[in-house]
Amino acid sequence: MKRIFTAPRLFALAVIFTLLRAAWSLFAVRNLWFDEALTVLNFALLPTAGDIYANYIIPNNHILYTVLLHWLIQLETSAVVWRLISLAAGFGMLGALWMLFRRRLGGKVLAAVIAALGCSTPFLIHASGLRGYIFGALLTTLALRCALDFAEHRKSVISWCGWAVLSLLSIGVIPSNLAALAGAVLFVTPVFGPKFFKQSRFWLIALTPPVMFLLFYGPIAPRLVAAGRLGEGWRSGAASLGFTALALMAIFGALLPLAAAGVAAEIKRGRWFRPLCGAGIFAIPLAMCLILPVAPFPRVFFPFFPLFALLVAGGLRAMHLGARPLYCAMLLIGGAAWSTLLTTGQAARIQSDLAAPYGDDDYFAPRWVRDPFEPQDAINQLSSRLGDKTPVIYMSFAADPWALMFYGQQAGVSLDRFCFDGPQGKVAALSPGAIVILRSGESAAPLEKRFGLKLEKVSQHGLVIYVAR
Repeated sequence: MKRIFTAPRLFALAVIFTLLRAAWSLFAVRNLWFDEALTVLNFALLPTAGDIYANYIIPNNHILYTVLLHWLIQLETSAVVWRLISLAAGFGMLGALWMLFRRRLGGKVLAAVIAALGCSTPFLIHASGLRGYIFGALLTTLALRCALDFAEHRKSVISWCGWAVLSLLSIGVIPSNLAALAGAVLFVTPVFGPKFFKQSRFWLIALTPPVMFLLFYGPIAPRLVAAGRLGEGWRSGAASLGFTALALMAIFGALLPLAAAGVAAEIKRGRWFRPLCGAGIFAIPLAMCLILPVAPFPRVFFPFFPLFALLVAGGLRAMHLGARPLYCAMLLIGGAAWSTLLTTGQAARIQSDLAAPYGDDDYFAPRWVRDPFEPQDAINQLSSRLGDKTPVIYMSFAADPWALMFYGQQAGVSLDRFCFDGPQGKVAALSPGAIVILRSGESAAPLEKRFGLKLEKVSQHGLVIYVAR
């Protein structure tokens, strides 16, 4: 049995499950949604990488990721190809977890954890999105291994340089990745023992990310502060934290009972410091939700997910499951099945609906992976009705205006023909003949009263198109 269920074979099985799950979901062929289209139109299409760096006006600009996207756009115009950056980062992250931590945590149990994470909808959403969260997660994973090597006196100079450079890159993708790197510092802390604060290597590791943060964002500090004052986030810190915890349960739920038992066994043996540091990693998102004036979006915590995966694997390792390969194989299959079932279909929609009162779902079934969400089809239908002179096109915020503008521009419609109620104010008036696009289920009556016009429905295909009379 040991020869059949070897660690490499179990990891290969985890990769196969993930690939099949990704092929089944087909997330890569979805239309661009609000944040993705905004990233392309506002940032990735800027002339140079320097312009992208300097144009940090809102947190949507994941600077280093956007620079990579900018370079890829110069080579290829297909949005499906653009998604390959995140896809490569996602599978790179899973591979890095395996290659860099299998000897430390046990290849067999780590394969089970990787299968659960890779088969989950939260992973697949971020591994196919035009956003930098999973790229930041990959960089944080690589940085963590460098920090561990430095803490354990392995190739000290090279390891610290790797930790510093990768910390800089991770923070350069998203400023909030500083919190995930703080989690990485806590993951490393048990190497130093309870008296970690007396060791210079610990402080060199701990102080490096803040220094890298200042180095990267110092030149654009006023823009960073201004972007932070926009107050973007969820309506409730408790809800954001609870929704992230729900995602973790949906991904790792089948593995958590055994992992918790392993942690309890460690504490019972008197090895309390490592579990305490692990609890500290979970406490960082809690602190962010309680302390920050605006609750973070749940997706901000996605770069923590590799750390959470390693903590689960550590708990499983404490149960000495590596010596039972059949159990590990069953755990892998069960974990992947649990993750798939709990993050797809009706289960995903039920959990997604829990987010509605507080903000958009980032993990399970957000509106832009549900049917119908087809701004491209709406623009195609609209284009067939437009003559030589394009009227003003008003879009509700719920109709996803940036996605409509992206596909409108691709169809040859000038961006100055589009308007919507945004941060720079509301649209003052509309004239007869204007086009109005609303989300399905959205009432046109408030707009008719506001603009003093009659809105005549001319098309409905996920989004509803009206002509003002």
